[in-house]
Amino acid sequence: MSEALSPSLAEVTTVDVGAGPHGHLTYSAATDKVWVLNGKAGTISVLDGGDGDVEHTIEVGGTPRHIILDDRSDRAYVTLAEDAVAVVGVRKAELESTVSLPSGSGPGAMVPLLDTNRLYVLNNGGSSVSVLDADTLRLLATVPVGRQPAWGQPHKKSCGKIHVANEGSDDVTVIDESTGQVLATVGVGKGPARNAVYRERDAMYTANLGDNTLTGISLQDESVVGTAHVDIDPFRLVPAEKKTGRPEIWVLGRGDERSPGGVVVVDSTTHTVSHTVETVDRPANWLFDGAIAHVVGTSSRELAVVDAQAMAVVSTTPLSHDPDLSALSNMVFASDHRLFLVNSDDTVTILAPSA
Repeated sequence: MSEALSPSLAEVTTVDVGAGPHGHLTYSAATDKVWVLNGKAGTISVLDGGDGDVEHTIEVGGTPRHIILDDRSDRAYVTLAEDAVAVVGVRKAELESTVSLPSGSGPGAMVPLLDTNRLYVLNNGGSSVSVLDADTLRLLATVPVGRQPAWGQPHKKSCGKIHVANEGSDDVTVIDESTGQVLATVGVGKGPARNAVYRERDAMYTANLGDNTLTGISLQDESVVGTAHVDIDPFRLVPAEKKTGRPEIWVLGRGDERSPGGVVVVDSTTHTVSHTVETVDRPANWLFDGAIAHVVGTSSRELAVVDAQAMAVVSTTPLSHDPDLSALSNMVFASDHRLFLVNSDDTVTILAPSA
């Protein structure tokens, strides 16, 4: 177990935020604030990282979907469904400007490479990626990709290429960071919902929700290095070798009427399932803190804390609300290891380490 984190959490309070869906939430370490996107309300709720009090409500002029917050530049970038990116000052908690995107873009997630002053906006409606200069806020290019780009990698640390998982065309578009040119289009399984860079194995993997598979792609030559079959409706994945010391990928499955979903561990050398970890029924999302995974369920209203090294649940906590199932991420840690969890009923639950 991580010495810094209690294995057990307990609910402290629940606070009201704006009308969802709540596509994303994030944390500013510089200000100790949690930012929650309120889709229907067209706002961001800024919560105190300690007691959860709502300190600001920011009007963003559209429907917010994803947020990238950069404490160093004192800026937060927010995609708006109305073909734009809102730029918000972090400390002032005020809208500064709005960057227009091509009509019909329908932006969703972003890929932040802020060390190189680049922000890649995945246009789910426009089958393209908009490249923004994060400093000047100029639109530098619009790059065609596959249909319904859902997620991209890497986040923060460059590897020379951007890998965009296209949920609607069952492929990954590989873009050269330096030139913005498309290097390759690689077929993967059906409906890739998320992808992740596995740096220790020099590969990138997709979680393919449409056919219950993972696909591995070489970072060097874009060849497919393996396919794993997982029967849990995979929608999240984490290469965990750095966390556990073992060559493995942790996969979170949503489940359906046939299956409760759950967590499986895939051996990255054989591309087979090596372990199944019983956590919660019908997982809504998860959050890793080092080698500790926090998994929340929908039908069970439960949070499970998992020691990834031991591959075992070390504690569970009952939840009083249903976690938001639609969020790209619905949990974040703030100060004093307080866990903020956004719910489907326009509330945020705050949990703290129990004695």
